[in-house]
Amino acid sequence: ISFLNGDFFVSFNISYEKNSMFNKDFIPINSKKIGMDINIDNIDLGNKSFKKKISLLSIKNDNLEKKYKQKLKVLNRKQSRRIEICKENKTKLGKNFYKTQKKINKIKGALYGAIIGDALGAPLEFMPQEQIKAQFGKVTEMIGGGWLQVQPGEGTDETALLLATAYGIMKNPENPFAEIGKNFIKWAISRPKDISDTTLRSIDKTMSKGHGKHLIPKARWQESAGQVDLFSNRGSVDNGAILNTLYPALYYTDEFNAVTTALDITNMTHVNTQSDNACRIYAQLIFRILNNNITKDDMDKMIDNTMYYDYKNEEIQPTASAYDSIIAMLHAFMPTDNFEDAVLTAINWGGDSDTIGAITGGLAGCYYGYDNIPTRFIEAIPSDIKKMLD
Repeated sequence: ISFLNGDFFVSFNISYEKNSMFNKDFIPINSKKIGMDINIDNIDLGNKSFKKKISLLSIKNDNLEKKYKQKLKVLNRKQSRRIEICKENKTKLGKNFYKTQKKINKIKGALYGAIIGDALGAPLEFMPQEQIKAQFGKVTEMIGGGWLQVQPGEGTDETALLLATAYGIMKNPENPFAEIGKNFIKWAISRPKDISDTTLRSIDKTMSKGHGKHLIPKARWQESAGQVDLFSNRGSVDNGAILNTLYPALYYTDEFNAVTTALDITNMTHVNTQSDNACRIYAQLIFRILNNNITKDDMDKMIDNTMYYDYKNEEIQPTASAYDSIIAMLHAFMPTDNFEDAVLTAINWGGDSDTIGAITGGLAGCYYGYDNIPTRFIEAIPSDIKKMLD
């Protein structure tokens, strides 16, 4: 709604405490209130007691009534129609609004879920399950500490690489690889607390080719990552690239494009079949939860056609292997029925708990939505990270 100059007169649809309805037209509001939330306490409504929530229906300026009479009629007519449409739950606008809100809830849930899983798992990284039980019983809160000496709510390289990937995609969605690579390098030379061996080697080898601060193309990144895998005797089997598929799976609206882009991003640091398989299934699960609203039964059918088809009979080994990490994630997510239980199950196995917690949190957050993530976990995330996620 466009505000006109001068003093404003607003038409409200106001609800009495007794739920009766009436229209109060031409309530004067001081022009200083432009751009601010209208507080019903500051409006004289004849000392009546009203609910705090009010719905703005139309705007009229008394002094400019003649000049804008026709425009106001059109505005009011359109606005009234919009309100009628919004009230009809079965209309196209209503359905689209609901779909959009539901999708936003899933996207936000996936991003926050991954960061929360990383932060919950970070203090337990490399600890065996028996030690966790002896020392903590069961970890259910952001405790901090661990070999990295993280603060409660602080994440690891998983959080950093997720954000680096996301910002690169937002900067250049059509060809994000050079921007993502620039973010990887900037982060790596900042001397982070934690960085996986394969990721570090791939970044270092790409930087060593003499490109300096220039944007490095995807082909050069993937060439370097391929050499790292070859020279390490096909050792790029770790899980360090899985979470890098989360944002492309959320961002792109075509599944083929989303999964292909996700794999191209993971191949910037990890070129290995085992890693590719893990990254592919993770990206597909996230995309289909977000866009197709798949159930856990649907997910089982998807998994039946992959190398993880027998995951229910596989032993849980929370190692840094990409294969083991997907198996652990599925064991944590599939039998549970809420975000908290899924993530806490994943991290209390110990081992590579930050990564397994992060990928489980991303999956569970997307499936259950942001609204179903416990508030105490969200509040524990550092404010600068929350600002970036939002």
